[in-house]
Amino acid sequence: MQVGTGADGAATDAGAIGADPHPVSDSTTDERCRMLAESRGLSGREAEILGYLARGRSQPYIRDELVLSKNTVATHVKHIYQKLDVHSRQELLDLFE
Repeated sequence: MQVGTGADGAATDAGAIGADPHPVSDSTTDERCRMLAESRGLSGREAEILGYLARGRSQPYIRDELVLSKNTVATHVKHIYQKLDVHSRQELLDLFE
């Protein structure tokens, strides 16, 4: 269990039940992901992975976070690129500017 110090100097329990280990998500990015996923026919898992990609996360990070194989993540990313008609990570990120 990880224990840290909060902004007020009090001990915090990072492993507490119900504690969100992820930072607060950017609602604009979430909304853009949702709109793209709906309009381009992304599956639920593809939409989830798009959210990670939109935040600049790498495939190894996504793989570890979602407990998926390397090939599974690569296939989802390939399908996302095809459905969004992008050819690189930068083109995908440009959709969120």
